[in-house]
Amino acid sequence: MNTLLKYISLPLLTLLTSVSIATADVVVVDPGHCAGTPTVCTAIPDGKCANQKGCSSKEEDLKCIGTALECASIVTSKDCDKQAGCYWSP
Repeated sequence: MNTLLKYISLPLLTLLTSVSIATADVVVVDPGHCAGTPTVCTAIPDGKCANQKGCSSKEEDLKCIGTALECASIVTSKDCDKQAGCYWSP
């Protein structure tokens, strides 16, 4: 590990990384946050299970199983809108 990096705090390191990325690319930040309660996997209709993050389908009976990803852990409006039960709140 680089000796200098060993002494830089995580927030500063994140800032430095963000700055270097921001100069190379356009960084888009969605104002707001993902809210709501994700639809439980067992309530997802057949064929839609793969769309719900955290859920998967059992091949034998096509039942949707798993634990749906919490809305608050989704950081973009696009991904939030795809998660059943979640919505983007400005």
